[in-house]
Amino acid sequence: MDIIEQLVLFVGWYADRMQLPLQQAIHVLHAIYDSRKDALLPLVEQFKQEQQGSSHAD
Repeated sequence: MDIIEQLVLFVGWYADRMQLPLQQAIHVLHAIYDSRKDALLPLVEQFKQEQQGSSHAD
């Protein structure tokens, strides 16, 4: 999976998790990225763990 696919999946995962429309989730993630990039790391790690868990369940 390339980086673009991973980014799209991450944004979709975040939107679903936060129960936000996709466009709003993009704005929220962009604001977090602009203000504190390190605040995204825990979200990315949780996304990775959940992706690994779902791939093992297949």
